[in-house]
Amino acid sequence: TRRIRRIGVAGGGSELCYHVADVELDWTQPEKEIFWVVDRGVELVAIPLAGERRDRLNLWRAEPTAWASAGFGTSQMAMSLSEWRQALERLAPCDVTLKSARGLMSYRTGYGVAERFQLGRTFLAGDAAHMVPQ
Repeated sequence: TRRIRRIGVAGGGSELCYHVADVELDWTQPEKEIFWVVDRGVELVAIPLAGERRDRLNLWRAEPTAWASAGFGTSQMAMSLSEWRQALERLAPCDVTLKSARGLMSYRTGYGVAERFQLGRTFLAGDAAHMVPQ
């Protein structure tokens, strides 16, 4: 509806890159404990999932070129499996082996809100009134 009625969106993007992966880890971190570390503009969180040593990894990084200059791999947006391994090696509190990974996703965060919520008899509400990361 917003696009059909040509209602613009005000907002912007961010240089923050967000990465998610469901992984199987071999490490000595307690099984039901959340791990969270911040180091040189990089934030890594490991959240335990149901199952044997499965975790959801969430990693935020300032932007790819800063990521590369900090020694964490390439300046590309998407993270490869080897970059996930490298990040864990540098940031984990103990020795860790990334045994398997699935659902690797990478995206930039952004925001946007409709410039107006009414145009004639059209009213915007809910998801029609804002943009989410794509």
